[in-house]
Amino acid sequence: MRHAAALLAALTALIHIVIGGSDTLKPMMASESLPATVSLTLQGVWHTLSAFLAVSAYVFWRNWGGTRMFAAVWLGGGAIFTLLGLISGGLIGLIALPQGILLIPTALLAIAARNQSLADDVQPV
Repeated sequence: MRHAAALLAALTALIHIVIGGSDTLKPMMASESLPATVSLTLQGVWHTLSAFLAVSAYVFWRNWGGTRMFAAVWLGGGAIFTLLGLISGGLIGLIALPQGILLIPTALLAIAARNQSLADDVQPV
């Protein structure tokens, strides 16, 4: 399970960086209607998220103690994108904002893998 979570996290990071970069980040940066401070802040947040997604893949692979906290952020992000999609356009809105489709299952796999490893470590008395 932890390897599946890690591979999904790596795939998500790759999609975010490659596809999202050209589909979302570049148009934001090219917008002349955004003040420079807003544009630079969005760019900083984008790259911070890219790093977080990539580091998450490593954390999920190693199944360290921070795994559940990282997964909670993924779960929260997935919930936010799912709600925004539903609010903006119902089920059709999930096509425009499909991030939750990868974020939520990745988080649940990582949490399940961590819980299983903790259960395996418990020694019967």
